[in-house]
Amino acid sequence: MGLMHRLRFVRDHRLTHNRMSDYLDGEVPANTRERIRKHLDECEECSTWFDGMRVIVSELARFRRSKEPEVATAVLAGVREGLEEDDGRGG
Repeated sequence: MGLMHRLRFVRDHRLTHNRMSDYLDGEVPANTRERIRKHLDECEECSTWFDGMRVIVSELARFRRSKEPEVATAVLAGVREGLEEDDGRGG
């Protein structure tokens, strides 16, 4: 892996961690979405993390449609808060 590729990888690794929640929600600009998508194709760690987050969000959406949507909302808020705290770890 060349130096420029490695620098881009590290930069996009941080970006992916910092914007994962926004990416899942479709709330990132097209250029950022493309950078994250490419990074997910290249980084097994981020790809695994993303797949897990996608499952959690999907299950919470299903749960939200159940009889206790306030529980799902509270859990999702906790997950998002945890992600925001993880953003401070420096990628």
